[in-house]
Amino acid sequence: GKLDAWGYYYGEMYTPGYGNYYFYLSDKGFDEYGGCYPNGNYYRFDIYAPLAENPDHVQIPVGTYTFDPEDTYAIGTFSSYYSGYFTTDAEGWQNEMIPYEEGTLTVTEDGMVAELVIQGETVRLEYSGDYALINEASDNLSTLTGDLEISFGEDCLAIYANYEDYYDCGYSNWYIQMINSDGVG
Repeated sequence: GKLDAWGYYYGEMYTPGYGNYYFYLSDKGFDEYGGCYPNGNYYRFDIYAPLAENPDHVQIPVGTYTFDPEDTYAIGTFSSYYSGYFTTDAEGWQNEMIPYEEGTLTVTEDGMVAELVIQGETVRLEYSGDYALINEASDNLSTLTGDLEISFGEDCLAIYANYEDYYDCGYSNWYIQMINSDGVG
């Protein structure tokens, strides 16, 4: 049957100078939130490639990507740590991830072919058609761009933490949560 494609593009968030494409092929597909469907086969690829040419319609750049058991995260590879195969049970829950032993993913203008070795068996996947990865790349990781005044009731609980430059992007990462004590609003 026809395979479905789904995933995220993180730009150079984790890999300065080149792009990270976190991508799935599946025989059952995905819901609108990227959730898996029951009794499916899911193949995940953590791909490192040149930056996306079109940020409004992100696709994996044309080329051949090879499985990288050393996890060097080099351009032209997909990692072993974040790539792998899993099935879903009758409720759609993910079963244990099975690592690839070797493989290639060849991306062309009109599709892609993956040849993978999983538990000693060679699996060939073919995908054709249009797809676009969800673009999570951003120059500014915050949506807060100025002062913000929030009106709360008498009792308000505020929790905050500073994770310093957690994502190694040159900015300080703050986590702030404010809650009305009555749980409303």
